[in-house]
Amino acid sequence: YGFLATPTVGDAAADFLVAVYGNLFGRTPDAAGAAYWIGQLTSGTTGVATAILDILSGAQAGDALVIANKVAVGNYYVAQTFNHHVSMTPASARQALDGIDYSAASALAAQAAIDTFIAAVEQARLFSESVPTLGVQTIDNAI
Repeated sequence: YGFLATPTVGDAAADFLVAVYGNLFGRTPDAAGAAYWIGQLTSGTTGVATAILDILSGAQAGDALVIANKVAVGNYYVAQTFNHHVSMTPASARQALDGIDYSAASALAAQAAIDTFIAAVEQARLFSESVPTLGVQTIDNAI
């Protein structure tokens, strides 16, 4: 988030806003919302942290479901890694949340991927193999 260094730069505000919406909701902001938030950010009326919190708090319909699913899956990831003594890493946490949308099916698929990841880590412990992640790459020191 380069925008955090200079929060009053117009073009950077737009890029920052697109990144925030992408990370929170998996989509770009609508035109009216983008215009509003870019105006708030570039004028200094609203600070970066407040804008993020307000965008998150104002989530409705599908966006609210995306957040609810991400929170549920994030909690599941933490519980499973803790209960199975698996180190949490930024890479595996990001992979756990990748692909989550407003649907219950996306949250269930993410939970299944977490279960597969945990089982693979436990299997690797038994056989001292490399530790897979939720995706294709491997994580060093995940055991």
